Formats: sequence, C-alpha cells, structure tokens
Amino acid sequence: YIVTLQGNVQGGFQLPWSLGASGDLATLADNDYIASSGVLNFVGTQGEKQYIEAITRQDQKVERHESLSVTTGTNLGVAPEMVSRLSVPATLVGTIQNDDRTTIYISEVSKTELHSGSAAVASGFTVWPNPVDTTLPLSLQVTSSNATLGSDYSGTTSTLTLPGTIGTQSSNVVSIVGDNTLETDEVVQIAATLTDRSAWSSFISVVSGKVTIVDDDGPTLAISDVIASESNSAGYIEFQVQL
Repeated sequence: YIVTLQGNVQGGFQLPWSLGASGDLATLADNDYIASSGVLNFVGTQGEKQYIEAITRQDQKVERHESLSVTTGTNLGVAPEMVSRLSVPATLVGTIQNDDRTTIYISEVSKTELHSGSAAVASGFTVWPNPVDTTLPLSLQVTSSNATLGSDYSGTTSTLTLPGTIGTQSSNVVSIVGDNTLETDEVVQIAATLTDRSAWSSFISVVSGKVTIVDDDGPTLAISDVIASESNSAGYIEFQVQL
C-alpha cells in the first residue's frame, strides 16, 4: 500500500495502521495473510510517500479475488486543532488476486444394454487438482451422439452440487433403456456448466463426459429343415428363413 501526503503539515504527524477490517473477503481464519500493524511517520512534506507492506500466504485453493483492508488510527500526534483539518481515510483497500485453478472432470462410462426395462448409470464428477472454497452448483446437459432419446436412453437436463473438495462424487444422470435390436454401440454426451459462481468461474474448467451403451443383442437366422419327394420334372425346394 502506498500512502501519499497531499499538502504540507507543519511538524509532521504519525499515522497508526493495522491490517484487516470487518467485511474483508481475506481473513486470518483462512490463513490469507499475516496480521501486522505499525505507525507511519510523516515529516509533513507535500508528495511524501510511506509504504505499508502486507504479507499474504500462498495456498493451492481456488478462491475469489479477496479484498484486504488497512485500517488507520486517529492518534496522529498533532495539535488538537489540526486533527479536524487533516483528512485521513479510515481504510485503504487492496485485493489479493487468486492464481489457482482447477477442473471438474465428468467420467466416461460404458454400460451394457438391457433386453428390457431401464437402468440408471452412475457418472463420476471429479474435482482436480485443487479444491475450491465454496460449493459448486452445476447445470447438467445430456445430448446424444447416435442414441435415440426415449428408446435408447432417458435424461436431458438436471442439476448437481459438488462440495468443492478434491475427489469424486457419483450421480445418476442417464438411464439406459433395454431392447432386443441388434445395433451399433451408442453414445450419450454429458456436459456441465457452473451456475451462480461468477466470481470463481474463470478459474474452473469443465471437461465433458459420456455414457457408451454397449449393445448385447445377437439375433440369429433360423432355417427350417425341408423334406421333398423326388420328381421326374424340374421343381424347387422352399426353405423357411426366420429372424
């Protein structure tokens, strides 16, 4: 913090200060900075500069940019009649800028298709490599690559809130629908956007995931046996082929 005197003060003065103020986003409890205080001694010359050094603590946690204030005192060491004419701001506000980042990874899951009914598929949501100092509300979007909504899967949009700690949380976002049709494996994409966290969003990225529906249907062709009587003329034998 740079404190500049604008004007002259005969005989100079002192400015007590302490780091931190109520309402700051940076706190001692969260180990954001080291508590300190002191006194600036001005000789009273126009343009004179004094400096307050705030020592911040490093961490590996995603946070908002945090305000950190310096609170000034009133015991200036000047004659009482000069106090009211010496304008001193009650607080000086600085900002601790966050430099940590993290990613939310959505898992890629394969699930074997059913012959009937439906089954939920658990997808993993992993926060890595750094924790976040708040919960993470997500809006989830489900889209198809080559599966059909309703006949192959169910699930479109939903919400999920992660705790912000490093680790994985599972959630059933998609359900697969069984059938007896031979088809290629089908893919459903799961994307997410962070909501209500604009102050953190530029530090958090999201990697989409997917659910692969593995087909297990294997229909066969049944060809019937045929017995035909020999004939003295041309004829044909009909075989019945059934799927």
